[in-house]
Amino acid sequence: MRVAMYVITLLTVGGLAGLYQQDSLMVLFIAGIFLLVLLFAYSFYLRGRVLVEFAETADTMVKGEFFPGTIKLINPTCLPVIYLRVWMEWENRMTGQKGKEIFQGACPSCADTELEVIWEAQNCGEVYFTLTKVETCDIFRLFKLRSRTEKTTSLLVLPVSEEFGWSFAAPSKGEDMGPYRQGDRMKHIHWKLSARMDELLVRHEHRFFLPEALFYLELKVWPESEPEKAEAFLKKLATILAMLVGEGWIVRVLWNSSYLETAKEEEKSRKQEWSECCVKTKQDYPEVMGRIMEELERGRKNLPKKKGRFGAVLDLYEKNEEKGQGQLLQEEEEVMFCLDFEGRFYLNHQLVDLEEME
Repeated sequence: MRVAMYVITLLTVGGLAGLYQQDSLMVLFIAGIFLLVLLFAYSFYLRGRVLVEFAETADTMVKGEFFPGTIKLINPTCLPVIYLRVWMEWENRMTGQKGKEIFQGACPSCADTELEVIWEAQNCGEVYFTLTKVETCDIFRLFKLRSRTEKTTSLLVLPVSEEFGWSFAAPSKGEDMGPYRQGDRMKHIHWKLSARMDELLVRHEHRFFLPEALFYLELKVWPESEPEKAEAFLKKLATILAMLVGEGWIVRVLWNSSYLETAKEEEKSRKQEWSECCVKTKQDYPEVMGRIMEELERGRKNLPKKKGRFGAVLDLYEKNEEKGQGQLLQEEEEVMFCLDFEGRFYLNHQLVDLEEME
């Protein structure tokens, strides 16, 4: 539109210059043509020479936070970029959600500029950000020339883990007495003995830890129209894993891909194999959650909403045990944990209500 208006104005000046034989109008007409060509050459020269890329950002973040990212603009030319637009597309591989953002900025000659990316993580999953197009304009924004690019970065959005007032550490029968320390509960104070000794004494129970656990996950095909199912499952999983790792457990997380209703020919052999990863420290947690989200991505299907689609937690476990694949299942010293896609939690095959534990 701006180019059309400019050309119409230029033709009007040229027509008046020819009609009235005015030298000043003719000079203005020639200057207008020269300026139009100059502006086009200006935009054409900058197109493709201005580079965009993602600056270094965090690899992981928690759901509900804002993506702390920046887009770096690099202008190696001697001409300033007065107006520039960058298109960024993002996709959550687990939920299938997509979106597009447009950023505007300017960049002086032979310098770099950073544009802040503000993006809220509303769902868990691995999110890919891609810079697709760069548009450079002249000073008057008559010519908008675009060049394509493909710069990608990824971000793992982790679920928010809850905190419960219970522990997986089991107390033994023995106990001893010790002085009161800050943080000890009042109900553990031995009042009679404290009065006799004129000092606050607290019962300290001997506790032992079962440091190794097998955490079996029952993953299911889930409808892409109901991402809240996967969100609730990941939140419960994150809470339990965080507690186990925080208490010193070595957790072997195990799942099977045979929950897929259909598979390609080359995947049939993989369907009967276990997927396993070990969580020993907090540094292992993001990698494990990323692998589980990839598996949930494979199980996301365009299914109608239907209740009763998800089976019991031990169905798949028992089926695969009958097929002779028990070598990857529970070892003698391991405690068995199970979590199904509905959020039901089992300890050694016994259903446990986490909200009622203390």
